[in-house]
Amino acid sequence: MNNSLGDIIRDLRKQKKLTQEELAEGICSSVSISRIENGTQMPSGVTLEKILSKLDASTYQLCDIYFKNEQNHQFEEFAEQAASAINRGDIAFAKSVLTALEEFENPDEKNYQTMDLIKGSILLYEDSDEALDVLTKALSYTRPDFSFSNFHNVLFTVVEVNILSLISMFYYGKGDYFKALTISKELYESLKNHKSDVKYYDVLRMYVAMTLAGSLSKCGSVRESLFILEETENWALSKSEFTIMPDFEFEKARIIYENGQKDEALKILDALLPYVQLLKKEKLAKQISDFKKASF
Repeated sequence: MNNSLGDIIRDLRKQKKLTQEELAEGICSSVSISRIENGTQMPSGVTLEKILSKLDASTYQLCDIYFKNEQNHQFEEFAEQAASAINRGDIAFAKSVLTALEEFENPDEKNYQTMDLIKGSILLYEDSDEALDVLTKALSYTRPDFSFSNFHNVLFTVVEVNILSLISMFYYGKGDYFKALTISKELYESLKNHKSDVKYYDVLRMYVAMTLAGSLSKCGSVRESLFILEETENWALSKSEFTIMPDFEFEKARIIYENGQKDEALKILDALLPYVQLLKKEKLAKQISDFKKASF
C-alpha cells in the first residue's frame, strides 16, 4: 500500500517516466530524491514545491492522493475484519462491517467488488439462493462476460479467486456437483500455476481443493478425489499452511467415509473434534459432531 510521501512521489515520477536523476536536476541531488522516496529524508517546503511542480502536481493533489490511499488502507482493513468474522461464524459482526464499508465515500470498482464478495459470502453462509447473483455480479466488475469453462491458464487476483471459489461452493451446496466440479477443477489448475508470495492464495487453493475433491467424489470419481486430497495435503504440509487444515481434514474424513473406509474416517474425526473445539470453531465442531452422530 503506497501511503507515504516518498511512495507518492515515486509513483508520480514513474507516471511522468522520469529517472531520479532527471527529477533531481536543478532541484537537489539524485541521492536526496532516492532518500525522499525511501522515507529516510524529508524535503524542505521549497524543495517539495519544486519537485511537485516538475511532476505537474500540487500540494492539494498530493493531499488528495494521500487521503485516497489512507481511505483505501482503512477499507482493506475493514474488509479483512469482515472476512475473519465470516470465517469464525460471526455473521452479525460481518454485516456491521459491511454496513460500514458501504458508507465509504466515492468507492471505486475494486471496492464495489470487495463489498459484493463480502455480501455474497454472508449470503452463502446463510444458504441463500441470492448468493450466486451477488457473487456473479462481483466477478463481472473485472471479468465481464466470463466463461466458466476452460480458464485454467488464466491468472486471477485474490479477490477473483475468492469469488470463483465461493461460486463453486454454492453449486456444491445446492447439489449441482457437475457445475461445482467444472469450476473448481479449472480454478485448481489455475492456482497451481500461480507464482505468488501472497499467503492467501495458498489458503484459497486448499478451499478449492476441498470443493474439487468433494465434487469428484459425488460424481463417482473417488480415486481422483483421494488423489487431489493427498496432493493438496502434502503440498500444504510442505508449505506449513495450516490455516484451514481442520476444515480440510473434515472434508477428507467425509470422502474417506463415503469410500467405505469408516474406521479410518472415525479416527480422523475423533482426533479432529477436540482440536476444533479448542480453536472455538463452533460451526465446524457442530458439523463434525452431527456427522459422527448420523454416520456411526
